[in-house]
Amino acid sequence: QDGQSNANLGVYSRTLEFNGDIEQEFFIYEARSVTHAEPPTADPEQIFTPYYFVFEVQHMLDLMNNAYALAFSNINPKPATIGGVPPEAPYIIYNSETRLLSIITQRAYYDLALADPIKIYFNNSTFSLMPAYPVERLSLSQERDFLLLVRNYRNNFFQPSDLINTFPDPPDFFEMKESYITINQWYAGKKIILLSDDLPVRSEFIEESVTGVQGNIDTFRSVVTDFSPSAQGSDDYRGILQLTPNPQYRLVDLLSDRPIYKINIKVFFEDKLGNLFQLFLEPFQTMTIKIGFLNKELYKNLSRQNILLLQKINENMEKSVKLQIDQMVNLMN
Repeated sequence: QDGQSNANLGVYSRTLEFNGDIEQEFFIYEARSVTHAEPPTADPEQIFTPYYFVFEVQHMLDLMNNAYALAFSNINPKPATIGGVPPEAPYIIYNSETRLLSIITQRAYYDLALADPIKIYFNNSTFSLMPAYPVERLSLSQERDFLLLVRNYRNNFFQPSDLINTFPDPPDFFEMKESYITINQWYAGKKIILLSDDLPVRSEFIEESVTGVQGNIDTFRSVVTDFSPSAQGSDDYRGILQLTPNPQYRLVDLLSDRPIYKINIKVFFEDKLGNLFQLFLEPFQTMTIKIGFLNKELYKNLSRQNILLLQKINENMEKSVKLQIDQMVNLMN
């Protein structure tokens, strides 16, 4: 959050309400990277650094569940125990097969059909991450922007695995499951950008709405090329990202009055807000960049047959690189 001194205080909040007591808790970020273990210096404005990178879904769920647990612990007084089972904090789980998120709540305490249930609210920032739950839009104080409609929908009964042998009828819990996949919205990456300080590339102008997000974003960038990965799910971002120009190599506009003494290419990924972060490779990961220099006049005069020949050469080179990667993986196994 901006305007405060805690560098780990997030903008996403969970709010629980019972019997007039409203408890709002924001996510408290916990770093899980040795490389970026120290929080950034407190800043009055919102900042973007690799310190806040989250690489696993469960890491994000832990932050959410910690906020639920803290909000629930602050409720005073808590509901009276029903049937010998005391009330507990709600929690969120992720199904890797369906890619759906679910919020688990106790039926005896959170069902809105009760006279005085525990109510669950999201603020706008949180709802932007998971907009597929049944909610009522309220915009009340303490960022109670969305009320989760916890009800018996006749298909949302749930029994946790540690209580599976009790077989209550009906089960003691509701599973508030998303109606469609939203996990893809959690991935901040927008595109891969190749920049160069040495190639005489004609710079691209970056719009002001982007440069205002973070102070170290240049107004102009010497972009060699860029592309947006066509990833559809969480697994796709862990695979191979490949740019295949069609129908030919991607052309770069070089300034002809500047000589080329060396080639230096830096690879970044750009997030949805326009911030750039250097792309690092893990052990056994590789990156291949192919560059061809063609005279503009010669290229203009290429026949369609020669262009198709270039494409064929490109495809054979890609197959060769893929074969080398497969062989390396087989050796590792």
